[in-house]
Amino acid sequence: MDTYQIPYVRIALFLAVTIPSVLSQCNTPVHLYAHHGTSETITSPNYPFNYPSSSDCQWLIQAESSSSTIGVVFSFINTESFFDKIRIYDSNTPGANLLTTIFGSTTNRYYESTGEYLYIRFTSDNAVEKSGFSLQYFSLFSTVIGQRQGLPCYALSNRHTITLTVTLSIQQTLSTFPDPYSGNDYCYWLVDTGAGNFLNISILVTDDEYGTNPGGLTVYDGNSASATALGTVSDKSQTESGSVVLGTSQQYAFFVYHRQSISQYRGFLLSFNKVGSPPAQVAPPPTISPSVVNNTCGNELLSSDNITNYVTSPNYPLDYNSHSSCVWTIRSTNESMVIQLTFEAIDMESCCDFLYVYDGETADYTLLGTITGNYYNSSGLPVYRSTGSALRLHFVSDERTQQTGFKVGFLSIPPEIPSCVDQATTTILNASYSVQTFESHPEFSTSQNYNNSYEISWLIVKPKESDILSLQFTVFNLEYSMNCVFDNVTIYKGACSSDPLAKTMCGSLGDSFTYSMGKFLLVRFKTDISVTDRGFSISYVLLNSTSTDDTSSSGLPDYVRYTIAGVFTAIFVIGTLCLCVCCCRKLCPKTASLKSVAKSDMKRNLILTNTNKPKTIKVPRKKMKRSKYGNKVTIDDPKFPLAGPGITPVAPPFPLDLKDKVVGEKSTDTPKTLPPIKEKKVRKPKKDKAERIQSDGLSEDSSATILDHDSPIDFATIPPPFEYKAPFG
Repeated sequence: MDTYQIPYVRIALFLAVTIPSVLSQCNTPVHLYAHHGTSETITSPNYPFNYPSSSDCQWLIQAESSSSTIGVVFSFINTESFFDKIRIYDSNTPGANLLTTIFGSTTNRYYESTGEYLYIRFTSDNAVEKSGFSLQYFSLFSTVIGQRQGLPCYALSNRHTITLTVTLSIQQTLSTFPDPYSGNDYCYWLVDTGAGNFLNISILVTDDEYGTNPGGLTVYDGNSASATALGTVSDKSQTESGSVVLGTSQQYAFFVYHRQSISQYRGFLLSFNKVGSPPAQVAPPPTISPSVVNNTCGNELLSSDNITNYVTSPNYPLDYNSHSSCVWTIRSTNESMVIQLTFEAIDMESCCDFLYVYDGETADYTLLGTITGNYYNSSGLPVYRSTGSALRLHFVSDERTQQTGFKVGFLSIPPEIPSCVDQATTTILNASYSVQTFESHPEFSTSQNYNNSYEISWLIVKPKESDILSLQFTVFNLEYSMNCVFDNVTIYKGACSSDPLAKTMCGSLGDSFTYSMGKFLLVRFKTDISVTDRGFSISYVLLNSTSTDDTSSSGLPDYVRYTIAGVFTAIFVIGTLCLCVCCCRKLCPKTASLKSVAKSDMKRNLILTNTNKPKTIKVPRKKMKRSKYGNKVTIDDPKFPLAGPGITPVAPPFPLDLKDKVVGEKSTDTPKTLPPIKEKKVRKPKKDKAERIQSDGLSEDSSATILDHDSPIDFATIPPPFEYKAPFG
């Protein structure tokens, strides 16, 4: 049994891991129908984000009629090379009549079936996911004159007129489509549906790139380019999500196509048919404004308030390059507007590739955000708004992993105003570094006085809170009153009248005022029911910044700069401490602790007190040299007591030196010896007993003891020459 357990366990684990991941993908074929007058879109799962691993997606496309074919145009392709593949079969089943196998990174590939079916299958392995692909498919007429034609490029002086005599749909292409064209010129065509008829136009595919001198197809509602333009399709992204539909209000439609001298573009494919009534799209006629998609590494860009333009990482949706450092400066065409950034896709190496967003033209402005990593949920994509009319984007990548990158749209919008501001009576002003002015009332320039019962406000908005705003009252003449209770100008440090009051003014004066605390400054002018005057004129301008910005010109985020500064600070502090320690060791004397000194002195001191004069002798406790007297015995040795009660003095085996120790004298290695004990001299009696008594006046029965010269000396009765005190007693 044991020999079969491991294979079964392996099989069970394999099924548990692989079956859910495969079945959760689009492996069941999806049956789709293509049409002549419109195009549809197919994308890989999660597009434009990375597709899942172990994907198996299949689509069966059928043409509108059995005599038609199917055309497919890939907008772009970005898959793992050799492992994640797109297979296209000229059949209604996979595995038969393989047209092509696509993988890697490429764009603008066109394929066409030979019959009414086309089968597409996309598979990926279990590693390395990328952004995938997007394609448009449509049904094509067979190449019969009157239904599908290739239009040569006609000059304006020799324009070609196409007369529609039938109501069937007709498909027109540039003559070279689907092959890339060459040349840089304009092509002109006129379509005539006949009196009382109208034209319904569907632009299925356009293969151009919008730029500073865009190419593309423009359709006019008339017989010349002076008629109303129905729309311009000049960027391939405009047809990626489906065909663009236009309609005329008369029998004519005028087509102008600009071919650019770039060989990678194919032109267009459109379908139109004659109808008996104006199409619904004519009223009002749609205006197709192409978006600018900037995928170069850095540029100066302008933001408008009626269209969203885009910035992408280089090569998007293909992988960006290594060692990238791209800077975009985005400015609004209207200085009173702010810029809103809306991210549509983010796919970067989370450790090492970053997009920095600054609230201004340079990296000296506030860092609004740092973008990195992968976002697969569109609701989680960030949105940023500038406080001024400019933004800065800085994208950096290292030498390692390259990924799809990012796509972000930018649009100019009005600045956000606090809800307390009554915009009906308040004029919004955006401060800048150019001097601007405003007056108390519209008639100020004609020297007419302001009106009674008049109230108006101005809200001045600064790009940054740290900017200094300067107000100069060039003319100021109001009715004067105590505390300015009649006509007055009040300035508030904020957007609301509930914010702190900065100043209240009236009368006649020429004054100036600077403000640097917040983002808004509210100026309110109010008059009473009587007495008017000339009014005022105020000029305002930004001076400079009051504080150092959050980031340096290097573009590094705060946490990186703070970390570097902390490391250098720590190195400086440690180095300073080490230097101090080394200097102290060289310059400071070696000292022992007070406790050790006291203990050493206590052990070494010997206090000898004589009956007449106490003496203190310090004897070093070092090993002494052997002398001729034999082993030396120190005075503090407890084995050699000199004298004491009940102790018989014994002469030491060597003479002792009792010289006083000079205070402050440096101790030597050779210990001092004590002097020999001097024998106490006994006074000889000068008189006999009778004479002594007689001379001293003592009686015979006195208790005084008279020494007898002949009697032996009792040493016990003789006091010692000094007192002995133990050094540790």
